[in-house]
Amino acid sequence: MRRSFRLALHSSMQAWLCAFGWVKYGSEEHIAMREQWQYEPTAGCALEPPEKQRCGPDEWHLIPAFKACAEQGTQSPIDLELANITAVPMEWQLPNPLRLTSGKCDKLEFELNEHTDEVMFDATCKDRFSVPFIASPSNATEKMFYLNQFHYHSPSEHTLDGKYFPMEVHHVHHAQDGQALVIAVLIAEGEPQNPEEEKRANFLTAVQSLMPHAFKLPEERLREGNVWTMLVEHSHALNAYTDFIDMSGGYFYYDGSFTTPPCTHGTHWIILRKPVKVPTLTISSYRAEINSNPYNQLTAHDNAFPFHADAGNVTWNKSLGDNIRATQPLQGVNNPRRQLYYSAPNANLQQDAGRPLWQTYWLPLAVCILVMLALAYFVWQKFDRKCYGKKGWESDTDEEDVDS
Repeated sequence: MRRSFRLALHSSMQAWLCAFGWVKYGSEEHIAMREQWQYEPTAGCALEPPEKQRCGPDEWHLIPAFKACAEQGTQSPIDLELANITAVPMEWQLPNPLRLTSGKCDKLEFELNEHTDEVMFDATCKDRFSVPFIASPSNATEKMFYLNQFHYHSPSEHTLDGKYFPMEVHHVHHAQDGQALVIAVLIAEGEPQNPEEEKRANFLTAVQSLMPHAFKLPEERLREGNVWTMLVEHSHALNAYTDFIDMSGGYFYYDGSFTTPPCTHGTHWIILRKPVKVPTLTISSYRAEINSNPYNQLTAHDNAFPFHADAGNVTWNKSLGDNIRATQPLQGVNNPRRQLYYSAPNANLQQDAGRPLWQTYWLPLAVCILVMLALAYFVWQKFDRKCYGKKGWESDTDEEDVDS
């Protein structure tokens, strides 16, 4: 009954927010929405009474506040198809690398809920971590986005040329006006090979070790919410920017949406090209943790996921539930001209990541070769004239000596 009242109370406000503005990830409105959806497919969920209403991905849009989930050409995730990447227009002036600024944060909130686990910054470290980015593809004016939280999906929601990675991390940021920006990191499976890889793998492992554990709740407690939280002191040693995010491979960029209801469009997506490698145990521990919630809203897939060659030697347990939304079309009726871009590590060479290197750099290489050939010809000509002149002088002198 109390849950029914909460849903009724928030429904009109949710619809208004989704129609006229951005819903902040992790806000009270967003948390209330979380009770209305799941990853398991459904049929006819909108016909259920509010206290039982949980819609699967194909029916998310049937909830009035989630209508955007049915849009085509604005939604996330997508397939990162290298052959269809567009060069970044220079007038956009995308920050490259991203200018990540981190402050001191002594206390973080760790949460396990029915969909994933996450680390939240708003309550304890609001506005301490930030990144400037353009307002929109048509407005190159920069504005500041602040880290709100980061959470996980397994397998990855974005695919690379139709192939998955075993895990994906979403660092969710918001600007003061509510617009969202997500920095996504693809996770590969394997043993780190150098100190930098070890640092990133250790960060993810440490975060997972601090997550609260779920247990079965009595019915009256369950009505209050299916969430376990824990505040962790002295968390300044965990820096999601310096200890985890790797910009050395450049990044993909496109304009998308939340991958969960309310599917808010107008969300900046930055997906790092270089995956972070972590041990098998770290990934399996995360999957076991979110499946351990007795009231989880995950779904199992009978078919094996096709994993990308860069994903490592993936060990996949099909008996465990997943928390991903299917990839959405890049273009559609709501945005027939949406593009996927790649910003290369060198900001002056923002080229199509799908091209071979010789195609990407053929023009500067050709210019260098021509300059070197011209220089070599100039030096040869000068040397040749000098030698020829000297031989001619010596010959004339010899002839004069003979005559005399």
